Amino acid sequence: MCTAEARPKTVSDIFERLSRHLALDGGVRNSREFAELNRNSERVQFARALLERFDLMPRCEVGAKSRKMADELREAGNRLFKFKSNALALEKYTQSVAYAPKDSEQLALAFANRSAVLYELKLYQECLRDITQAFSSNYPQHLHHKLLKRRENAEAAKSAQCEVNYHESVPTLSSTPNPDIECASSCIRISFEENQGRHVVAVNDIEIGDVVAIEEPFTKILLRDHYLTHCYNCLKPSPNLIPCDNCVLALYCDEGCRRLASDTFHKYECPILATLLDLNVNKFGLLALKICILAEFKQGSGDEATRYKSGNYREIHNLITNAHLRDLSDLFHKAAMAAVIYELFEKNTQFFNDGSAERRDIFKDLLLLHLQTGPSNFHEISQINNERDGVSELEEIGAGAYAFLSLLNHSCNPNVIRYCYGSSIVLRALRPIAKGEQLFDNYGYHYAVMQREERRRRLTNQYFFHCECETCENNWPLYQELPIRGTKISITVEQIKALADGSIEVANSVMDYLKKTAETLEGTRPCKELADVQEILKQCYAIFGNRRQTF
Repeated sequence: MCTAEARPKTVSDIFERLSRHLALDGGVRNSREFAELNRNSERVQFARALLERFDLMPRCEVGAKSRKMADELREAGNRLFKFKSNALALEKYTQSVAYAPKDSEQLALAFANRSAVLYELKLYQECLRDITQAFSSNYPQHLHHKLLKRRENAEAAKSAQCEVNYHESVPTLSSTPNPDIECASSCIRISFEENQGRHVVAVNDIEIGDVVAIEEPFTKILLRDHYLTHCYNCLKPSPNLIPCDNCVLALYCDEGCRRLASDTFHKYECPILATLLDLNVNKFGLLALKICILAEFKQGSGDEATRYKSGNYREIHNLITNAHLRDLSDLFHKAAMAAVIYELFEKNTQFFNDGSAERRDIFKDLLLLHLQTGPSNFHEISQINNERDGVSELEEIGAGAYAFLSLLNHSCNPNVIRYCYGSSIVLRALRPIAKGEQLFDNYGYHYAVMQREERRRRLTNQYFFHCECETCENNWPLYQELPIRGTKISITVEQIKALADGSIEVANSVMDYLKKTAETLEGTRPCKELADVQEILKQCYAIFGNRRQTF
C-alpha cells in the first residue's frame, strides 16, 4: 500500500513507484504474465489492476471556477496595466476570465478590464467584442458609463485599425487533385514495399516549390503553454478568448468553437483535463485520448472505402505502431499510462453511460494503440517566432494526427518540407523529385547539424529503423565541413535580415531566384552553397505560414 510516503505527483512518479513495487513482488512473474497477453485491452487492464493493488491510481482534482481567484487575477492585471505592462496585463485578465463563474459579476469585470488593455493596444475591434461580452455577463449598472464611453471611442477608431493575419492565404495544389488521396495532388501515389512499408512516390516530375499536399488533421491539441493565447479548439491566436463554462483551462476564440468543442470532445475530457496536466501526461497521451473520444463519430462511409481521407478514423487506426519492435518495458510503460488515463476517464466522465463492457474494452484497445502510434506518426503544429534575439525560429504550439503525412518516410536530406497554415499543413517540394522517386520528409534529425551515428541512434530509438539514406550511406559532413563549390549566391545581407524579420515582400522577390539556384546546384550536392540556398528558401516559405502574434 502507498501510505508511508506521499502520493506520486506525475505519471513518471507513478511508473517509477510501480516498478519498485514490482521488483519486490514477483517482477519476473508479472513480466511473464504481461508478455503472454495478446490484446491491448488486456494489457491496460493488467496494468490497471497492479496500479490499484499498490494504491497508485491518482485522484481527480477538478480545476474549479473561483470568484476569489478571478478577483485576485483581475487585480494583478490592474497593477500591470497601471504600469503599462499591457501584454502581461492582458494575460492576467484572460486568466481572470477563465476562473470567473458563468454569468458572474467577476466574468463581466474581467471582460471589461481586458477591453481597456485592448483599446490601449489599438485593437479596437477586439475591444468592442470584449465590451459586448461584459454587457452580456452581468456588468454592474453603476459602471456602465465607463464602458459606454470606451465603446464610443473604439467605434470611432476601429476603421483605422490595421488587420494582421496569422498566416497568408493557404496555397493551392500545384497539379490537379488526386482521385485516391483527398488532400494530395495527382503527382503522387501511395505505394508499398516490404522493406519500406507504405510510402509516397512521384508519378510525375515535381519541381522545387510545388505544393504536393494540403492536409487537415483528424484531430489536434493545443499545448498548455499556449492556453492563454490560442483557441483550445481551432488553435488560432486570439486576444478575445472566452471560457469553458465549467473548467478553468479551455478558452475559445468564439462561441462557434466553444460549442463545437463541447458537443464533440471537451464535454468528456473537461472533468479530468486539469488532473491530466498536473500529472504531466504528454502531448501523445492527450492526443491519444482525444482520438479515442472522436473515433466512433468519424468512421467514414462505405463509398469512401478506397479513397484515403484524412478525416476518417480508419486512416489513423491503420498507422504503424512498431509494436513488434518494442521491448516489453516500453509496452508496459505505455499500458500503465493508458491505465491511468482510462481510470480517470471512466470514473469521472459520462462517456460510458451505456454500461457496455465491450465499448470499454474497445476504448482501452484504442488508447494503448494510439499511445504507440503517436511518437512515430503525429506531427507538431508550429508558428514562426521572430522575437527571440532577432532570430526566426519555429515554436511548437500544438500537435495533430495527420494520416497522409504519416506515410512519408525519412531522409536526413529530405526532398519535401512542411509548413503550418493554421492547423493545415502544406507539403512542398524542397528539391527536384523525378518521376518514380520517393518523397522523403525529415523526422527532426538533419545531416547538416547532427553526426551520422547520433542521427541513427535517435531514429532507431524513436522510429525503430536503421537509416540508409544517401547522407548516411555516404556519411556526409556537417554543415561547417561541407565543400564549397565557388558558386556565387546573389542574396544580400539586407535581404537576409529582412527575411529574419518576416518580410513577405522580400520573400516573394527572391523566391524564383532561390528555386532556380537550388535546382542548378542539385547536381553538386553536398555543398555549402546548396545548403545555404535551401535554408533561405525554407525561411521564405515559413514566413507565409503561421506567425507568432504579440498582443
